[in-house]
Amino acid sequence: MDKSRRGRTAFTLVELLVVIAIIGILIALLLPAVQAARESARRTACLNKMRQLGIATHNYHDVNRRLPEGSRGRNLNDADLGYPGSNSIRVAFTILICPYIEETVLFDQYDFTTEFKPAVDDPNSPFVRPFEPMICPSDEPTRTTNCDQGNALDFKGNYGVNWGPWSFDCQRVAAPLTAASAVAPARGCVATPNLAIQEHGAPFHLEWGARFAQIVDGTSKTLMLMEMLQVPEPANECDRRGRIWNDDFGTYQINTRATPNSGGIDSSICSEANEQVPCQRSPDVSEGRMVSRSRHPGGVNVVLCDASATFISDSIDLYVWQASSTIDGNETDGLSNQ
Repeated sequence: MDKSRRGRTAFTLVELLVVIAIIGILIALLLPAVQAARESARRTACLNKMRQLGIATHNYHDVNRRLPEGSRGRNLNDADLGYPGSNSIRVAFTILICPYIEETVLFDQYDFTTEFKPAVDDPNSPFVRPFEPMICPSDEPTRTTNCDQGNALDFKGNYGVNWGPWSFDCQRVAAPLTAASAVAPARGCVATPNLAIQEHGAPFHLEWGARFAQIVDGTSKTLMLMEMLQVPEPANECDRRGRIWNDDFGTYQINTRATPNSGGIDSSICSEANEQVPCQRSPDVSEGRMVSRSRHPGGVNVVLCDASATFISDSIDLYVWQASSTIDGNETDGLSNQ
């Protein structure tokens, strides 16, 4: 047979390069869509987790006739809101809801007689592991390594409680919340810390959790839980934001002084070198505050006080965001208007 009549049995180099180029273009087009689909699934899984936490918090209310305390252990009669002593009973929100999320065994192992500094060899060693009910699939489990003089090894979480529009000690401001005051850089705290600590303006506070009857703005219009980031710690520096087992300020108490995922600056025992999650380091309890943040593009997941869960856009109006964090501000705007 004439060789010229034989069919070709292989691609030419040019044809092979063209095929490879086409495959590369298809991958470049498909990859963002795949990643978006995966993030959408993770965000939905995160929302479902938060909904379960909302139901658990409702179950706590059914049993105890009030929401869990925001944190327990500080001396409210002390001007500096200090702890009564080395054996003070310090309890964070997360441990209080453990029996209501099928973590009774973990709850029973918690040592209520010691300060919570979980290490491998202390009574709270069962907490030295990621706690899945409080971790968003879009974030990475992060361990505390440099806090409490390097004695703590607890893992952080992504879900914190609504602490109102102001700061750790103060939930009431000197003037009523208005659309104009929401954009002001600061509004003074009412009276002194000792009086302010008794003025509960959000569902959770020190030594206090609201009854549903006290949420007169409406449970469907008031925030209960919001997302936060598990902030990694730099070398030899403590950043306790995201510590769900630590009752202290600047850990899981989320404020609405800035809108979600904004450039609002946290105030905590933290790393000031972290540009992605800005923070000013402060040991002052009256300055403690945190912004709600997430790994989801465009917003954060939240749970309302009626246990419903929803996604809130970063573009939410600041006044509406702050109004949704108060329990009795009598604001006419709320999340339902967004």
